[in-house]
Amino acid sequence: MSDLPPSSQILDELLAREFGASYEDLTGSLPRHATLRYAERSVVGIDRMVLHHTEASRATSWQAVAQYHVATNGWPGIGYHLGIRRYADQVLVSQLNMPHVQSYHAHAVGNQHGLAVCIAGKFDTTTPYPDEAEALRLVVAVVRRWATWAPAMPIVAHGDVPGNDTTCPGQYLRAILPALNTSPTLHEAILSEAE
Repeated sequence: MSDLPPSSQILDELLAREFGASYEDLTGSLPRHATLRYAERSVVGIDRMVLHHTEASRATSWQAVAQYHVATNGWPGIGYHLGIRRYADQVLVSQLNMPHVQSYHAHAVGNQHGLAVCIAGKFDTTTPYPDEAEALRLVVAVVRRWATWAPAMPIVAHGDVPGNDTTCPGQYLRAILPALNTSPTLHEAILSEAE
């Protein structure tokens, strides 16, 4: 990891500290295109998190999603940066791309300025489990701690990014976005830091 920009390595360390054994870095193990590579960007240009769902079973692995993005879409690799997936009775948080990678996930504006967060599942028809929603809340909090240039960085629906015509991340994930974008009171912030 020493070849990474320091800011990318810091996000990895923050996620590992927050999620412990429920965190995995898959950036070096997912399927990639034989010749195509994503462009790199300065992380200080990231001004939003973009929320996605896989529109597939919760059991779908990130390896399968990456293979689909490469083989079917013709992309250099998986389109998401961070993934949340229920595996057995546990929710795992995975780093799928480093944040300085400008992946394909939400048209030009979203790709250039967004950090793609994806939850495995079909959230047009199913609701997130409480532990999935809590993992998302914690991922958002970690990204905001990491993004010192934009500590109130919003998380937006894929379908709300200019140039996108999609219902992603599904009505049930979209419904929790307002709570994720509400600033905690000072009392709530102090309590969450004490935990």
